[in-house]
Amino acid sequence: MEEKILFAKPIKEHLITQLSMKLSEIKQPLKLVIFQIDPTPESQIFLASKQRLAKQLGILCEVINCSMAISEEKIIKMIEKANKDPNVTGIMIQKPVPSKYDYQNLIDHIQPKKDVEGVTKSQQQTRNLISPTARSVLAFIEYYHIPIKDQTIVIIGRSNIVGMPLYQILQNQTQVYLCGRNTPNIKEIIQKGNLIIIAIGEKEWLRGEMINSNCAIIDVGTNYENNRIYGDVCWEEVYPKAQKITPVPKGVGALTSLMLMDNVVRAYFLQQESGK
Repeated sequence: MEEKILFAKPIKEHLITQLSMKLSEIKQPLKLVIFQIDPTPESQIFLASKQRLAKQLGILCEVINCSMAISEEKIIKMIEKANKDPNVTGIMIQKPVPSKYDYQNLIDHIQPKKDVEGVTKSQQQTRNLISPTARSVLAFIEYYHIPIKDQTIVIIGRSNIVGMPLYQILQNQTQVYLCGRNTPNIKEIIQKGNLIIIAIGEKEWLRGEMINSNCAIIDVGTNYENNRIYGDVCWEEVYPKAQKITPVPKGVGALTSLMLMDNVVRAYFLQQESGK
């Protein structure tokens, strides 16, 4: 019987093997620098996942903890120092970032070829390094052979780490709707979807009556409530109706740290091509 719940585990096992082979060909240690500002319990969970995987793969991972007392200008100086360090392969800023800081301003000071999250304005245009979350979604589509040719894809959520890069990549292959929660007639648009990718950041937003019975659903949501993680999909209503669906947890989120590490490797080769 064809699998209905699309788990990350088999994809992860396959990609770790590929990534380990790439790393074995590189004769120097790669280093990821992560800036963390006033961490939350949730961000600490994500950070720990990155640190564990980096250690497993032999990638150095340095976390620079910044308190709320540090000015934006000081953080920018630290980013610029990491930019100039030839031993640093990739740089990222762990979200969420407190509102007193201009997140876009901070990330745009990261050298594009070290922007392993693909969030700088330069990378948003060139897509040499694509957001790990967007790459995770694409990995599910490829591994589980989710058809996209001559299909209708509905992406719900316009963020620069999921919705926008996926729209830019997929729009040349098929019909894609990019929606936000306030898009007019959004329920009618969702009804058309053969593949629905939801990254809206709201617990159980997608309900059973909103989808058709022939769709596949990729849930990118990670919403914490009472020490439990929920997706953007109401599982009880949507699972019985969908043809294929990713779970939360053990779905897209389980791949993002791996895609981040793969971006560190890609960043290394980009830097080698340009002489850093």
